[in-house]
Amino acid sequence: MKNEQGVILPLTLAISFIIALLLLHFAYRIENQVRTYELEQQHFILSILEKECLTTIIGELSDVNFTPSNNMPSKKITLHNGTTATFTYSNGYEKLDVTYKFLYNEYLGQGTVEYNKKQQTYLLK
Repeated sequence: MKNEQGVILPLTLAISFIIALLLLHFAYRIENQVRTYELEQQHFILSILEKECLTTIIGELSDVNFTPSNNMPSKKITLHNGTTATFTYSNGYEKLDVTYKFLYNEYLGQGTVEYNKKQQTYLLK
């Protein structure tokens, strides 16, 4: 095929432009999938850290040797991935509140477990 009418160059440019647009579209979709995967992974790790804090608190409160006092100091523990969690105790007449806080990748995870001393039940606030 001869390029007598000047058709080959515009056709080549149009095909190249379409291929470039398709590649950009696929790159954008892959980038979004990676971002979604990273967010899901962060959420999963945060859930594990919160469950680890709750397990530690409930294990401590259900220990037979645990005796709550009026002036309990806060306590720091290291979680499985090296994150430091702080437990703060607030002792009342009927209830003991234990608040946990940890900072992981700019996310402040926190919650409170309320322990009813008379009924020996736990409530997650």
